[in-house]
Amino acid sequence: MKFTVPSILLAVFAVFSAIMGVSTMAVSLDKKAALIDFEPPITSPTPGSTFTRGQTITVTWDTSGIPAGTPNQGQMILLRLVGGGQIHVSDLAEGFLLTSGSVQITWPTDVPAGNNYALNLFGDSGNVYGPYTLN
Repeated sequence: MKFTVPSILLAVFAVFSAIMGVSTMAVSLDKKAALIDFEPPITSPTPGSTFTRGQTITVTWDTSGIPAGTPNQGQMILLRLVGGGQIHVSDLAEGFLLTSGSVQITWPTDVPAGNNYALNLFGDSGNVYGPYTLN
């Protein structure tokens, strides 16, 4: 098997990102208690959309299935879809109410352009939406 420098670097990046993603996605027990097990479907932006790094957009989702009770906090993260898996790239927003149905995010400027980015919206469960292209 022949290993190239780019393939080795990608493997190192994937392992590093996976390790960092686990640590940055950890949620304290107090915070976790405020989250709900609801996976609201993102309605906008639609998969296949193209954005510019640094651009601010509003992400919206369907709130019709949110269980009754106290409004709960959500989190929005940016993922990169690589080789059938997902790599955590950036936390885009947190502490917003899932019942609000929207949150503004700014696409990071310190990521490479690509057509394999995805959004993950979750309480204590998450759905991945995409792919999206960043220029």
